[in-house]
Amino acid sequence: MALRQVDKLENVLKSIKKYCVDTFHTGEGIHVDFGSSYHDNKLPDNELLKQWILVIDGAYQVTDSLSSYRFDIVIIAREVDEYTQIMRLRDVIMGYTQDLDQTDGRTRVPLYDVSLIPVDPPTNPVTYEPWSLVTNMVLRVLTETGADRAEDGSMFKIIALELVWGV
Repeated sequence: MALRQVDKLENVLKSIKKYCVDTFHTGEGIHVDFGSSYHDNKLPDNELLKQWILVIDGAYQVTDSLSSYRFDIVIIAREVDEYTQIMRLRDVIMGYTQDLDQTDGRTRVPLYDVSLIPVDPPTNPVTYEPWSLVTNMVLRVLTETGADRAEDGSMFKIIALELVWGV
């Protein structure tokens, strides 16, 4: 039996990645990385990044009527005035966790069916529409840590988030 599009973890993860890249990297100019480690994060020219966010996979839960996905965004800064950088990036991220145009004030993150996206997409993005909307997920902030120091001297702060959607 095949999974419904709203139940597919691949759809959830790629939708989160698209949202983070579109919102934070393209929209705000913040470097975004995905994975579980912040060490040795470098630009293509091999220069160490001074600040960026890391999106860490979390827990996925599917029930009969409601699904959820919990994940962390780690804000990382190193070298010059890390605390100010961390707080500035935190404020940018938290600004995207609310949408005052919604009656409940919460941000909606699109959940896409990514099954139509080929491995090698065409070069003409105008005629290529691979993102097929399935539903919207509601974004909630669960917790937020204080700023702390890593072993390498970088400063970091973690924001735990949850996406919830009906199935």
